[in-house]
Amino acid sequence: MIFCGIDLVHIPRFNKWVHYTDQQLATVFTLNEIAEFKTKGLKQSTFLASRFAIKEACYKALSSLCSHHKELSIQSFNLRTIAPFIELHKDTQ
Repeated sequence: MIFCGIDLVHIPRFNKWVHYTDQQLATVFTLNEIAEFKTKGLKQSTFLASRFAIKEACYKALSSLCSHHKELSIQSFNLRTIAPFIELHKDTQ
């Protein structure tokens, strides 16, 4: 079975995010992503929206996987990493 996550975001929603402090952005994005975002000029909102959508889609796909396989559970999901850190545990009971 293949699990896929798709997330659509409304880019204008991220227009206000370009004014967030680095500390606020760091709750979702890595320091490297924040540094790259600052180089995007007029495309900053698009950059943030795309990175957010990727992370959200990954989370949705894994949540779907865990809901279909009750013996699995997501123990940790760190949105700040480019490749999210996820631990899946098989229930031994």
